[in-house]
Amino acid sequence: MLETLDAFFSASGTLESAARALFVHPNTVRYRLRRVAEVTGLSPLAARDAYALQVALTVGRLDPVVTLTPNRTKPHISRGTGQ
Repeated sequence: MLETLDAFFSASGTLESAARALFVHPNTVRYRLRRVAEVTGLSPLAARDAYALQVALTVGRLDPVVTLTPNRTKPHISRGTGQ
């Protein structure tokens, strides 16, 4: 879903362009974006929600140790042992 969301935003919110970039049918992109909305509660098709999702994608790229799990409401910071 992250790859689809990223492609959708890179395509300026155009389903068909995102589908071409992902080599999938536009309906597949629609389905995946609906799943993003179900999982996050934010719709990539709504301007304010899309902005929040773009920020979340950017933060995720900048700090990969912060992970969100479906059962948590707050980020979990992984503090590895350096291995």
